[in-house]
Amino acid sequence: MNSKMIENIKEYVENGIIDGSLIPVEAIKVAPIKARRGLLGETIISWSVDQEGNPLKEKVSSVTLDENGEPGWVATKIDNFGNPIIDQNGNTNEWIISNDVFLKSYEQDPENPELFKKIAIPQKFVQINETITFNDRYNGLYTLAMGGYLNITNLDKIYAVSERDFTDTYKIVSDNTLVR
Repeated sequence: MNSKMIENIKEYVENGIIDGSLIPVEAIKVAPIKARRGLLGETIISWSVDQEGNPLKEKVSSVTLDENGEPGWVATKIDNFGNPIIDQNGNTNEWIISNDVFLKSYEQDPENPELFKKIAIPQKFVQINETITFNDRYNGLYTLAMGGYLNITNLDKIYAVSERDFTDTYKIVSDNTLVR
């Protein structure tokens, strides 16, 4: 699969919004996740699929400590019964969330302490029309397949969400949001 290397993801988004190739939308995360404290240095591979269903290694990252010395969290995409979702290629969808972001963004399910729900704050996204690779906000290379989304809520902290994960976990609440 060919991927376009993006040197400046913020500039890519800003130019795409100006020329109309990227259309902003607002969405909220509605699906719960299973999460656990990561182990310092633990490596997690974030998997997705491309347009043909082939495995796509989106990112390889390691658990680090936040400014308070706390390790990040390992989040796992789950089904309606709380079981990890395994894709058609045998991969579990996992990713790392820094401790400070996790504590501000998720709340624990009082009935099941392993499950967490995202606090429903609308976020801004653009859907991309080509496969791209860029350095994400955690300083790792990230490959996002065509059809995936970039979270542009904070243009200085842009991150990627695969099309599959966006469809499974987000609900669009408004189209054509102005982002300037």
